Amino acid sequence: MSPSFRTYQRIQVEEFPSSVGHLWRISSLDLSNCGRLKNLPSTIHKLACLEKLNLSGCSTITEFPNVSCSIKELYLDGTAIEEIPSSIECCYKLVELHLRNCTKFEILPGSICKLKSLEKLNLSGCSQFQTFPGVLETMHSLRSLRTVPSSSFIVDGNIFEFIFTNCLKLGEIAHNNIMAYALLKIQLYAKRLYSEISSVAAGVSSFCFPGCKVPAWFLQQNSAASVTIQLLSGCASSELLGFVLCTVVAFEPSYDASGGFQVKCTYHFKNGHADPCILHCYFASCYGSLHERSVQSDHLFFGYDPCLNATKDFWYGKYSEVSVEFSVEDMDNNPLQRCHVSKCGVRELYTQAESYCDFILPDRENQEMP
Repeated sequence: MSPSFRTYQRIQVEEFPSSVGHLWRISSLDLSNCGRLKNLPSTIHKLACLEKLNLSGCSTITEFPNVSCSIKELYLDGTAIEEIPSSIECCYKLVELHLRNCTKFEILPGSICKLKSLEKLNLSGCSQFQTFPGVLETMHSLRSLRTVPSSSFIVDGNIFEFIFTNCLKLGEIAHNNIMAYALLKIQLYAKRLYSEISSVAAGVSSFCFPGCKVPAWFLQQNSAASVTIQLLSGCASSELLGFVLCTVVAFEPSYDASGGFQVKCTYHFKNGHADPCILHCYFASCYGSLHERSVQSDHLFFGYDPCLNATKDFWYGKYSEVSVEFSVEDMDNNPLQRCHVSKCGVRELYTQAESYCDFILPDRENQEMP
């Protein structure tokens, strides 16, 4: 029987033997906090059953490990890795990639967008990271959810969490690229979910990065912690696929992030004839770290909530408006001090929704028409 876990955690070794390739049945390898460990030998690629590799805290590791295509979870927090090779697209089973507090990390290849199984990408605290791969041009041809297939050759629709807290060098282009990539994943996921594909689990997706302005794509905005939306009369339940949510969270300098936080969204469905019906969800959960005690600027937190309960009970046809309120809580659901929601935005996601790249790129087809 193959070993499910093999750990060398905190052993102060400087070099891992090349003979590791003979341990081909290992499925999980924990080398975390081996502070003297140099780069792993290329023979690590021979570990065909390896699904989880933890190198977090190995501060002298400078090269991305040459893992096999079977890898599903990579933990590289606190290493000295500067870039990920384009060959990462071969890791098509990769579900989680963690590079938190890699202060030398700069480059994320375009091939990262080809990882269809990727659900969690954590680059929190990567202070030198500046650019997210440009995939807008390719996605520009995908018009609406009616014309987008359930599975795309570019990305796949699934529940995901992308974290870019304290990546302060990200600029507007990087923000647009992140949003275009994330929102296409959301649109693809919504289509798969509402097509009742049995293998698709329901859940909330989220992503975040530094910023203080709600993007204009969110048609309903407010400089406060709540916004009210008028629901379209006669809207078929099957046409509204939930809500895309956005908040700006302001953090005071004395805020301690080590305990983590999450954004709570509360819906108040209303009409003129009955008491409001209330739903809520949580998104943008950021777990704390002893090595990252502060959030260094205002941040934008985004989420997608399919709101299946409202769809199932046909609330969109029963109620004329919904008030959406946001708040920040700790991981035990208690209100947090020294941080607050300063702005918010909501956009309904319909089957005919335009893609984000259509919103920020010129419509070439219309330009070419006489």
